[in-house]
Formats: sequence, C-alpha cells, structure tokens
Amino acid sequence: MDKNLTALKPALVWKHFAEIAKIPRPSSHEEKIRAYVIGVAKSLGLECKEDAAQQC
Repeated sequence: MDKNLTALKPALVWKHFAEIAKIPRPSSHEEKIRAYVIGVAKSLGLECKEDAAQQC
C-alpha cells in the first residue's frame, strides 16, 4: 500500500481504497472491480446476487 495511505484511519478502509485504486475499471469494463467487490463480500460471508445488468 502507498506509504501516504498507511497512516490514515481507519486503516481497513484505506487498505481497500488502495486495492480498488489499482483496479482498471473503464466504462463498460467493470469486470475486475466487480470481481474484487464480490470476493471481499464472500470473504466476509456475505451473499451477492447479480441482476441482468450484472449488478450486485
């Protein structure tokens, strides 16, 4: 994580911010960010249901 972000609080929020900032997500190509968010949700025991537009 960027050294400027490591001192910010709450640390967990900024950890996820740093990870999200690394993921390319141009318009109409959000697959990678969607996979990241779904992965985090599943790791927390949360369920994700996608609709026809692939939105959770």
